[in-house]
Amino acid sequence: MGLKDLFKKDKVDKAELKAEVTRLNEMYRSLYKFMAGEGTLLDRDMNVDDYVNKGFEGNADVFSMIMKIGTKFATPPGKLQEKVNNKWQDIESHEFLDIIENPNHFQTWFEFKLSWEIFKLVTGNSMIYSPKLKAGNNAGKLTADGLLMMPTQLVEIESGGWNKPIGKYKFTVDQTEKGISPEHVWHSRFPSLQYEQGRHFMGLSPLKAAYQILLRQNAGYDRAAKMYKQAGPSQLVTDDALTSQPTDEQQKKFERNWKQKYGNNRNINIPVWTHGGVKIQQVGYDSIKELGLLESSQDGRRALANIFQVAADLFNDNIGSTFNNRSEARKEMWTDRIMVDHKAFYEGITRNILPGYIEKGRKMRFIPDYSEVEELQTDKKAKVGWTSQMYQDGVINGDEYRELMDQEPVGDKHHQTYYINMNKIPAEQAMESDILDIEEDEGKAYQRMNLPKENKPL
Repeated sequence: MGLKDLFKKDKVDKAELKAEVTRLNEMYRSLYKFMAGEGTLLDRDMNVDDYVNKGFEGNADVFSMIMKIGTKFATPPGKLQEKVNNKWQDIESHEFLDIIENPNHFQTWFEFKLSWEIFKLVTGNSMIYSPKLKAGNNAGKLTADGLLMMPTQLVEIESGGWNKPIGKYKFTVDQTEKGISPEHVWHSRFPSLQYEQGRHFMGLSPLKAAYQILLRQNAGYDRAAKMYKQAGPSQLVTDDALTSQPTDEQQKKFERNWKQKYGNNRNINIPVWTHGGVKIQQVGYDSIKELGLLESSQDGRRALANIFQVAADLFNDNIGSTFNNRSEARKEMWTDRIMVDHKAFYEGITRNILPGYIEKGRKMRFIPDYSEVEELQTDKKAKVGWTSQMYQDGVINGDEYRELMDQEPVGDKHHQTYYINMNKIPAEQAMESDILDIEEDEGKAYQRMNLPKENKPL
């Protein structure tokens, strides 16, 4: 059955038509012919639970990085705009704004945005359950449930056949449920290059590239915790005077004497006393420093910073850091990471949520508002400088100046006129003018002193 036949079905949803590709699509048929029927589960990264538990929740470096990026991501408000006469204009009041500011019963708009970014950076996927009304005057609008985050580490995709790879979204905790139709899921993902078994329909977690780093760091932290708990001795003391292992009474006396001499009433590791020559053998580590945890943690943070495309000196890596470098790094975190993710987030809302609230014939969009972001305001002074110069040189008019400075154009004749300064003259004319002025001033001076001009000194 092709698209033509689908139109004959009763109550076919438009989203269902968009989700199903034509039977003539040779690429999909070649790649996904293994999905001959409905119910096949697409392949996915089985370590996603580890990215959540051992990465985000179990690693202080990962948690701090993602929370820093996430809170910055969630801070700027959004603004609704409408295109009128080929120019975008802000809309201050609209039903959509009321809905989006209260995304669901449990979260604020800030919390919702924060969770969207966290899921994306940890699992590579952000899935939003966004059920919409299908009929009536409110068709296309969200139901009373609003927008709800889906726990992406618990989600699998069930195929609907090779020409409808995403048939249902199902939860691993309950496979008996029929699943959620893709028309009710807004799914944003980091791209994966693994197409086998439909794996690229699930996003690639950035933490996959750092998985070995996470395991190494976590192992070091676990070892340090055990050392602090003083779970065992770090040394062996062997004594040739003993022909066999010391008795319990001898061992207790040795431990008591060791504590009295070296413990100073502190709870310390007591070495094992055994026979075989008087010498001390190192068994474990004497200090946390010997484990190299600080160096390992620093190397891990730098690798993670590269993966998340942010500067390491934003996360207590002060090597080569200066005030200017740090200011530039803060700005680059916005331009290279947060604004990139904003593009996916706000375009997703404009495409998946906003259409249900737009009257026919109107063109609208929902975008981030960066006007209060401190890191992005540092170049305004420089921008004013070169923009003013262009205006002074007649390159732009007043309205174009205002638009470059993110201000609304006025639209009158004065602001649409190009002006240039007229206070410049050719250099040779300036020199001639100076000579004439000097000669004129000298003549006036001789007149005031009643001296003939012919008597002036050579």
